[in-house]
Amino acid sequence: MPITPADTSRYKGQALITLIYDDGFKSDYDLALPLHLEFNMQAGFAIIASRALDERKVGYMRPADVKAAAEQGVEICSHSYTHQRMVGLDDAALEHELKDSKDAIQAMAGRNVTTFCVPFSQADERVITAAEKHYDMVRIKDKKFTPVETPSDGKLVYSYGLKNDTTFDEIKALVDKAVAEKAWLTIMLHGVVKEKSPQQREFEIDSQLLRQMIGYIKGLGSDTLMPVNFADVRRIRAQQAAPAHYHVGDLFKSFKRFI
Repeated sequence: MPITPADTSRYKGQALITLIYDDGFKSDYDLALPLHLEFNMQAGFAIIASRALDERKVGYMRPADVKAAAEQGVEICSHSYTHQRMVGLDDAALEHELKDSKDAIQAMAGRNVTTFCVPFSQADERVITAAEKHYDMVRIKDKKFTPVETPSDGKLVYSYGLKNDTTFDEIKALVDKAVAEKAWLTIMLHGVVKEKSPQQREFEIDSQLLRQMIGYIKGLGSDTLMPVNFADVRRIRAQQAAPAHYHVGDLFKSFKRFI
């Protein structure tokens, strides 16, 4: 069964959490997705368009994997076209990384792509402004929580990155802090290995740690910590901003009490 969409109507000010896997590694599809399906928990995959499209690039999801993940309820995001450092690119190259990646990844996923995850999290005001022309949200790495209420820079999302030496206690402390502050926590991941080993890359985590983390998050309950995708937060913000609506019949019933 696909991951059940988050019920954003149940948001009552509790903490939120988003897990997003960068680069489109095949291990995310093979090892992370089954855990998200098992625990019925939201996830996002940030895809590098050129690597998904190039059959010579070993270790990355192919377009069919991207489409299958989207159909299983994973939110698909753009992580640029070629994964270059965005600062310093000329206007044409920057537009290629932003717009052409969106078009290509949308074609793979069969879904709208509305969030851009900046490569290397290196972005200046020019890069962020350019990205905001094409995307509803722009995610960078910055160790702080993102306001749930729409701030002045409402498209910008901050994230914490996990590394191969990150411990469960460190993750738990971060999650518990988000719960205590009723904050929105975004966690950035880069690939999963079956078992912890000296050979795993700097930003890979092992599947046992991932299982611990997802299990802990789900065990808190969505009324305490709601797992969400980026699109869910946009809906929550829209719900908060929307004025109260009253049905005409309800207004008439209220009026009758005074006559």
